[in-house]
Amino acid sequence: MKQGYIWKDDEEDMALQARTKELIKKFNALPSEDMKGRENLLHDIFGNVGEDVWICPPLTAAVGKYVSIGDNSVIGAGSVVTKDIPANVVAFGTPCKVYREIDEHDEEYYFKNRRFEEQAE
Repeated sequence: MKQGYIWKDDEEDMALQARTKELIKKFNALPSEDMKGRENLLHDIFGNVGEDVWICPPLTAAVGKYVSIGDNSVIGAGSVVTKDIPANVVAFGTPCKVYREIDEHDEEYYFKNRRFEEQAE
């Protein structure tokens, strides 16, 4: 199956789908602190994954080999990724859609109006 083509139930596509499901199952089972393991699996699941990508499990994708995720993007939990996600965005949903761009405000704030240097005691 190539990008833009209609899904066919041939042996190649079915094998690709089965492999992707197994990789996603492994990704979803990894603990959040295993960043290297998650990163390695993302590169196996998707066709192209940029630098500093964060995907919150559980992840769902039928066949990710033809999907790209841009640098510095965040994919929300439970998202179904079906198409390319550009760089520097927050995306989520079923199907996964871009919610907003990541900008300078995100570098300064991490939760509502609390700055990074304002730590709770």
